[in-house]
Amino acid sequence: MPLQRLAIDTVTAVAAGTTSTIVSVTGGKTTYVRTLIIHASAIESNTPDSPVNVQIYVVPNSGGSVGDSSASNRIARINLAASDTFFLEPEYPINLDNNGDSIQVFNEGTFHGGANQYAVNVLAMGDRED
Repeated sequence: MPLQRLAIDTVTAVAAGTTSTIVSVTGGKTTYVRTLIIHASAIESNTPDSPVNVQIYVVPNSGGSVGDSSASNRIARINLAASDTFFLEPEYPINLDNNGDSIQVFNEGTFHGGANQYAVNVLAMGDRED
């Protein structure tokens, strides 16, 4: 089974108050996520001193399509200072096996008492079956 080492997808900007799919399995190609790089892109913001809360989910597929994030599949909630960067690097890769399995990120924005109005940028890195 040859693997293709790559930045799995491009940088995804997750707007305040939204959830975005960062990577998902398509074409039956198992994906191994080794690192998520999450950057609070506040430098261009009108409120650059506001921290950002970000939730990370590993979401199983729903009938072969991308499923919904929920508390039952959340693996982390992090707080980033403005313009800070966080690396999620599990000891073993996160394996996404079936079409529609995904990693999703929720930028809390003003939810849960937050004050940020800026996006976070996320990049998934790892391997995908070739």
